[in-house]
Amino acid sequence: MLLAPSVYFYPNPRDHEPWEISNCLVFDGPEMLIIDPGPAHHWPERRAALEADGLDPGRLRLALFTHSHRDHLGSGPILERDHGTILAMHPLEADFLAGPEGGKDGLRPVPRQPWRLLGEGPWEFGGRRFQLFLTPGHTPGGLSLYWPEGKLLAPGDLYFPGTIGGVHYPGGSPRDMYASVPRLEALTEVDTVICGHCPPLVGRDRIRANYEILNQEIARKKAAGIF
Repeated sequence: MLLAPSVYFYPNPRDHEPWEISNCLVFDGPEMLIIDPGPAHHWPERRAALEADGLDPGRLRLALFTHSHRDHLGSGPILERDHGTILAMHPLEADFLAGPEGGKDGLRPVPRQPWRLLGEGPWEFGGRRFQLFLTPGHTPGGLSLYWPEGKLLAPGDLYFPGTIGGVHYPGGSPRDMYASVPRLEALTEVDTVICGHCPPLVGRDRIRANYEILNQEIARKKAAGIF
């Protein structure tokens, strides 16, 4: 699905469980960027989808992972092996992945290997300017990507339409989750939100309404002492 000129969205296929395969974004250009390419077992289908859109996977210069769960990054080592793609995540997430709890997300552990480490702040890649936000809660080093020019936000699994992300995984933190959601809510120039799973949130009214639902959920959990 073409979201904007040279920006493509690849959702979790309808014939899979909604949480089995992550949504994926591709920014084409002089250097092609892919966000959360998905699990290893689904990469052949996703590669075919890219090729159907006229994209050459061999041009994938960098893969950015919002977090280290295998349904988002499992195909990363394949991209590195087959195409020389650089694999990137936040330093805190790389440390978590290398530690004793890394990879214990209910799926097989992912390979430990060097990563391109990207911290919070402005980031330029492939001729585009992005803003990266450290948004822990689902995992310790979750990254959210904001593309101001396209008014597009990719928060990974921090939240979804109607609910915040799960904090019951190793490294999850309700307290961090409650602090991270308001940081993204403060971004007022957002027209499209591509979460890690589920259909996109399109339109500012719908995005604001979703934050109202998230804040109500957070308030209930705080009142119940779920910290």
